[in-house]
Formats: sequence, C-alpha cells, structure tokens
Amino acid sequence: MNIIDIYTEYILVFIAHTFISLVLAYYYAGVLQQRYKKNKRWVMAFYIFIFNFFIPLIAYAATVIVANYLVEVTYKEEIKNIEYLDLNLFETNFVEVHRHFGEGLIQTVLLNDYIPTEKKIMALVAISENVSKHNINIIKMGLSSKDDEVRLYAFSILDRLEKDINQKIFQNISSYKESEEGSKDAAMYARELAFLYWELIYYELSEDVLLNYLLKEVKHYALIAQKFYKHDVKISFLLGRVYMREKHYDRALTELIVTTELDKGMLPYTAPYICELYFLRRVFRPIKSIMKRTKNLELNTTLYPIVEQWRSS
Repeated sequence: MNIIDIYTEYILVFIAHTFISLVLAYYYAGVLQQRYKKNKRWVMAFYIFIFNFFIPLIAYAATVIVANYLVEVTYKEEIKNIEYLDLNLFETNFVEVHRHFGEGLIQTVLLNDYIPTEKKIMALVAISENVSKHNINIIKMGLSSKDDEVRLYAFSILDRLEKDINQKIFQNISSYKESEEGSKDAAMYARELAFLYWELIYYELSEDVLLNYLLKEVKHYALIAQKFYKHDVKISFLLGRVYMREKHYDRALTELIVTTELDKGMLPYTAPYICELYFLRRVFRPIKSIMKRTKNLELNTTLYPIVEQWRSS
C-alpha cells in the first residue's frame, strides 16, 4: 500500500464523516424544529453539524491529555504485607501514650485495699480535672475508702466544688439584686443562677433536705430568664427536667417538646426524657417511633439496651 492509497482512504473517511454529520444535522434539525418553532432550521442544523464534526478532534486532544497524565501521575505507596508493618512507611508518627493506672478501672483503683495510696490519689487528681456527673460519682466512691488520706482528699474535692458553685451563686445573686428588674442584665444573672442551682442538684452536692428548695430556686430564676430569652433551648430543657423532678409530667413534656421544636439538634438529648414521660403516663405508642427516628441514641452505653429493645419490638 503506497502513500497515495493511504491519503485516499483518509479522504474517503473524511468525506463519509462529513456526509453523515450533514445528514444527522439536517434530519434532527427538522425533528427539533417541531418543538422549537421559533428557531430557524438551518441555524440548528449548523450547530448540530459543528458538534458532530469536531467531536473526533476533541477526542484526539483528550487522548493526548489523559495519556500524558497517566504516564506522569504518581500513587501513594500501598502497604501490601499485612503480616508485618514497617512504621517508616507511614507519613505521620504515632503519639506515644503512657498509662498511669494499668488496665484496671479507676473504681477498682479506689476501692482496692492492695493498691498504694499514692496511686489512688493520682486517680482522684486525674478525674477531678474534668467535672462530670460520672467523675463525681467516682470521687464519691473515694469517701468509702478505708484509707484516711483517700477519704479526706475525695471529700476536699467535693467540698471545693460545692464551695465554688456557692460562691458563684452568691456573686450572681448580688449582681441580680443590683440590676434593674426586667432588664437584660437581670435576665442574664437569673439564667446563670438557674444553671448554678441546677449543678448542685445534678451533681448531688447538696443535702437531700435542700432538694425541694433548690428545685424551687432553679424554676424561679429560669422562668425569669425565659421571659427575656424566649427561644433559649437550654432554659426550656432545664425547665423540662425540673418539672420531671417535681412530677409535673404535662409541663415537663411541653417544655421538652418546645426544646426539640426550637432546635432539632436537641432531639438526642430530649428524646430519653420524652420517652420516659410517655412511659410514666402509660402511653407506649410514641416511644417506639421516637426511638427509631432519633439518631445516635445507641452511642449512649446506658441507654443502648433499652433503645434496641424498643426499636426491635
């Protein structure tokens, strides 16, 4: 096959491609004109022809670009030997972690008579840095320790925490009394007082005989704050839990539903209380529905068995 034959074939292919592009352009321009009657047929045919004619040229350019990219591209090194990991293959280093308490739980550390006093106090110091209900309950376990030093240190932590809260309450009460009634400052101090009194209840730092008094103070200041902060979900959520403590279930349900309507993101927090209220009222149908549509409830290890039981029922 000589060069003339090759050029002849190219010319024939070019002519065939041009002819087919013209036929398709003319035919489909007529088809499209039935719908787009305002457009001229020759204009639509021209654009269709240009599109069909130059598609191969675009494909040529795309082939060159993609081929060059595939030649130059580099991939991250894959670790294929899973029986042995060479840490040098990783881009980042692992953080070195040291444990102070071995594999045992802190509760075990506090209550085990054979563990040194120093290690028990280290455990109390560690958990006292992060105040939470769970940690405070663990600190309270230290009060039943046979070691005098551990008992005294656990008591000092709880006493210091209670005094800090009471000090804040005293400061905010003084500021609240000095502020003008119904003002923004009064509402702000009332809101702070409501949550401070609630901390004494939530962390069980006060005597049981003071529980009713504290609930009354929480509700009093929360209602004052709510008049100014009408859309504050935290206040509504707080009032819902206070009403539950007082066994005013209808009011509690109303506040918790309002909380959820104001902020849908609060549903994982309000759902357990709402379900408990329905359960106490012997209304079981909504419980299963709430459990199924509320996400992340299973992440709570305490609620997980209950959630799974209701979802599968």
